[in-house]
Amino acid sequence: MKDTFYIGYLERAPRQLAKWLISTSAFLLAISLFVGFLLVRSQDSFEKSVFEFGTVQRYEGWYTARPVPMLTVASDNGEQPSTYLLVLEGKHGARDALENYDGGAISIEGTKIYRGKLQMLEIKTSSILDVTEIPDVERARPMHMGNAVLKGEIVDSKCYLGVMNPGEKTVHRACAELCIRGGIPPLFVLRDEDRSVTQLLLTGPNGEAINLEVLPYVAHPVEISGEIFAHGNLLEIRVDPEVIRLLR
Repeated sequence: MKDTFYIGYLERAPRQLAKWLISTSAFLLAISLFVGFLLVRSQDSFEKSVFEFGTVQRYEGWYTARPVPMLTVASDNGEQPSTYLLVLEGKHGARDALENYDGGAISIEGTKIYRGKLQMLEIKTSSILDVTEIPDVERARPMHMGNAVLKGEIVDSKCYLGVMNPGEKTVHRACAELCIRGGIPPLFVLRDEDRSVTQLLLTGPNGEAINLEVLPYVAHPVEISGEIFAHGNLLEIRVDPEVIRLLR
């Protein structure tokens, strides 16, 4: 190799030099691919979330406006009723569109969004029908589960549950702020040491909806304290926004 002299404009490199270049290039390519593989494996994978875009189904159940728009429907498999959060298309909450139906039984078309056991419907308000025959399902009634001090992150429920992935952390902050400002219910997400995830609907101290009040804390690590309630398969934590604490 050291005695081989090659002029770049010649048609071919000497055989010894050519073999060395090919083997070295192949070795460097293999190393690059291996390092890339290790980097990919070391990254946290996205949690499974689903937005059934283009699939519209009809749901029938009890509508409740407080603490946020929710529909309680009978389960398909005979288990406890399912509670769906309700939102409109885009970055819009559903409260105003459903103000005349609170406490009543309705039938409505929607697209399912879900992550784990937490479910949401992006509804079509033009499809709302009053139901004269009451659905065979009990209304979701809040059950007090105790008090807690928790550390986690505030996210917008629609993107987090499936419309965007990942719908959380700094990369998603601007979008989450717009969604929550538009009336999308905020969620509080916490992760345990064993990497299990718990999501709780975030409401005010009396169970009222809060949106603008939590904007300064969205996508930041925070500590909250409040009362936890269960609405069927949906958990809620009631907090005073003034005592939410940023963690550094």
